[in-house]
Amino acid sequence: MNDKKFWGNGKVNTGSLIIGAVMLVVMFILLFSLARIAYRLLTFIAIPLLIITAIIDYKIIVNYFNWVVSVIKKNPLMGIGLSLLSMVFYPVLAAVLFGRAFFTWRLDRAMKASGNVFEEEEQAKIGEYIDFEEIKDKRKPIKQQRTQEKNGNYDRFFEE
Repeated sequence: MNDKKFWGNGKVNTGSLIIGAVMLVVMFILLFSLARIAYRLLTFIAIPLLIITAIIDYKIIVNYFNWVVSVIKKNPLMGIGLSLLSMVFYPVLAAVLFGRAFFTWRLDRAMKASGNVFEEEEQAKIGEYIDFEEIKDKRKPIKQQRTQEKNGNYDRFFEE
């Protein structure tokens, strides 16, 4: 590729660089304002989302707090940081926990509708032993015969 064509005969268009930088700053400002609006909206609906999450499946909330406690036990500094972030970003956390509860609820409903869920009788059989019949081995043992080469040292690695 000819560099002169690509760079426009060595001249840099400063106007396009300035316009590109301004557009980049404007896009970042729009993204941050959109994130701020979403966070404020989540702040208002965080408590109802947590209540709905507890109604759908309270174990998700319990499992999250158990996970935070286990992180505190393993690495206290990381666990304290995680708990502080959980308190600061509780609206986002509430939305994530609600999403997890909602999708597991929907998945359970779909599994029950398709019939892929174990019935109670099948679940009882999972931990129980089953009867088996012993199969007699009717095969003959295979004898492996190796041919030894007289001039190779390779076979010495396989000698017993």
